Amino acid sequence: TIEEFDSCKCDLPPCLETTYGTTISQLDFSQSYLVREGSIYNATPEEYKNDIASIGINFVAIEHSVVTVSKSMTYTEFLSNVGGQMGLFVGISVVSLAEVLVE
Repeated sequence: TIEEFDSCKCDLPPCLETTYGTTISQLDFSQSYLVREGSIYNATPEEYKNDIASIGINFVAIEHSVVTVSKSMTYTEFLSNVGGQMGLFVGISVVSLAEVLVE
């Protein structure tokens, strides 16, 4: 439900995002169109032109993107990386300690 969706407190980007570019153009009705359509309603072309409006919505291109969000590493991979780094630094520390004791 909408209430459940609004209560989501996650830090992930939105699952659905739609962006449309816009272009506005304007065109007058042709005289023949006004005469033909105005005669249907018993109106002069000028009366018909003042009483109508037409809106056309066109899409330049239809695009569909699918984005999948996943974790970059699992918990096990994270522990493995931390353990490897700790082993590397502890090993270097032991070697440094041995050098100090030998001198």
